[in-house]
Formats: sequence, C-alpha cells, structure tokens
Amino acid sequence: MTKTKVWQLENGIKIVNIPTSYEHFIVFFIFDVGNHVLRPEQAGYAHLLEHLMFKGTSEIGSLDYEKEKEILEKAFDILNKVTYKTDIEVIKKRNSEALILEDKARKYYNTREFDYIMQYLGDSIANAYTFCEYTTYVHFVPREFLGYFLRLQYHRITFWTLRDFVRERNVVLQEMITESPVINMLLKTTYGEHYHSLPIIGYPKTIITAKPDDIIHLQREYYTANRLTILIAGNLTLDDQKILSEIFSELRQGKTENHNYPEAAYQYNKYHFHFEKDIPKVTFTVRMKTQNVKDKIMTAILRNIDYVFIFANK
Repeated sequence: MTKTKVWQLENGIKIVNIPTSYEHFIVFFIFDVGNHVLRPEQAGYAHLLEHLMFKGTSEIGSLDYEKEKEILEKAFDILNKVTYKTDIEVIKKRNSEALILEDKARKYYNTREFDYIMQYLGDSIANAYTFCEYTTYVHFVPREFLGYFLRLQYHRITFWTLRDFVRERNVVLQEMITESPVINMLLKTTYGEHYHSLPIIGYPKTIITAKPDDIIHLQREYYTANRLTILIAGNLTLDDQKILSEIFSELRQGKTENHNYPEAAYQYNKYHFHFEKDIPKVTFTVRMKTQNVKDKIMTAILRNIDYVFIFANK
C-alpha cells in the first residue's frame, strides 16, 4: 500500500491523503477550533457551532433569503443584548421572543436541504464531533461525486448562514443532561484555569448566554484555510488533487493566534485512520507538554478519545 501523502496548499490548508483498498472516499474536514480559542465564559461555543453548520447557506435551504434574513436579524438583535451577567428571567424572556421570530422565519428556509443533497451524493455517514482543540466533519463520498462534494463543502464553509439558533442551543442544553458532573469536577481539579478544564459541550450558563454575533464571528474567523486540514482516505488521482486545489485555494484566511491560550498544550504529530464498528475514525498522536505525573494520568483517563498520547517535558 502506498504511504500517506501530506502537502499544503498556498493558502495554508493541509491535505492528508491515506490510500486505501476501496474505491470510495472517507473525507474528514478537521478545523483547529475548540475551547482553546475561546474564553472560559464561551466554553462550548465550538460544539454549538458544529451543530449549526448543518443548517445550510444563503443559497442552500433558502426559499426567500431576504425575508428570512430580515426576520432573523430581529431575533439576533434581541439575543445579542444578553451578557454573561444578565438575569436568568430576562434571558428566558428574550429567548421566548427570539423563538417566536425564528418560527416566523422558518417559513422561508428548509434546514434539511443540505442533508438531502449530501444523501443524493451518496453520503451515508455524515457526522461531526468536537474536542478540546479541533472540530471534525466526516463524510462518505463515492468517487464519481468527489468534485461535487468538494464544491459543496467549500460553499458551506464560505456561505454558511446562522439558522435555528435558539432551537439548536436548546438541543445542546438537553445533551448536557447526560454529562457527568464528576468528570467536569475532575477536569477542573486537574487543569485549573487551563482550557482542558472546560467541558467541550460547555456549561448551561455559557450556552444559554451565547450570542449569535459570537457564533458568527467564530465561524468567520476560525473556519479558515490556515486552520483547516482535509484528510482523505482513498486513492486520489492527480486530477482529483488538481480539483481539490482549484476549489479550496480561494478559502479565506483567519485568526492565526489563540489569544487566550497562546501556548496550547499539545502538538499534532501523526494521523491514524481506521474503522471502529464500521465507523471511520481518525486518531491523533498528540505530544503533551507536561512534567506533572497527575496531569499525565488524568489526561489519559479524561481525554483519551481519538488521541494517542506521548508525554514530553516542558
């Protein structure tokens, strides 16, 4: 089997191609976006954005974009006035007002259209997941539809529009019911003020006070070329590589630094592609910079999901 190939487009996008023995492709879009680019009071925003990325674009899913936009902007104006210190009763009132407007706007868009297109292109496993330092979207792509698929993903990243904000925020709050408070306590005890202490899904307060403007800013500034790795498991031809380059060479640049945690406590090393119960997975080898034995043990226990850890001294 041919070895893994790694190269970089001029705009900074990293391409990883892992040859396989089958004809179709498994494609991972891996964004360097997680709690490490957020403030503590924004914990969980990366995961919330992951949910919202499937709602379509200004073209895909829109029945009348101008009418939709006009109504949703009114809802966003209401929600953007909420702060981390806003009284909970005021927050509930603003959420109710915004949800009424959201319901009104829904007459002008269909959030399922993006999913329908992906299914038409043969994507049977579309999924996404968020961790401390990255957000990943994974897709199954038949060879004959690779070009269409890549153009669709570029369009989604570039022309994404925020829809169903209150609804999807409520979905995340429901997910928190299954979160273990013991794990969150251990994270805080182990990592203190470091971003590893923050639950990936966030806290109820950080999610209920999330503002549309902050989520839009996160997508515009961090879903960018310099923070994107495209990992493709499958046999790319030279023509496939050319198409990939042509489509994504114009993707915008964004934030390069992590203001809140300038020295993130990890370094990506290698990608390992495998199937786990017929689900494609990418495992990262991560080099953790720590000397503390307790940190090593707790990291292995609490964060050992899609990671293989190598510990190094600071």
